[in-house]
Amino acid sequence: MRISDKKRAISELVAKFVEVTLHDGDGVRWVVGPGDKRAGQSGTVIATIGLRHSSGYEIVLKLDSGKIDCFAPMQLYPAPQQRAVERSAPITNNLAKENEVINGEA
Repeated sequence: MRISDKKRAISELVAKFVEVTLHDGDGVRWVVGPGDKRAGQSGTVIATIGLRHSSGYEIVLKLDSGKIDCFAPMQLYPAPQQRAVERSAPITNNLAKENEVINGEA
């Protein structure tokens, strides 16, 4: 099997089992919570990634440093200036509702 065929096969496999939801930069900022070497860093959500047939998912955050990394939903909290303005729920509730609307489950 050629390398290009292998890459295509991998892409098809990933597309079949991995669900990616892109989020536009809506200005909501999140901070990485304690217990992680990235604690205290902040950024905006750019996507959620999950395996089909699995209830869990990861949040893809673009950090202020320019790095892109993924986090468990319970690791992220609204940034302090965001909390004062919105008094929003943890990210798990907000993104779960958003995903339901995007995926037509609402």
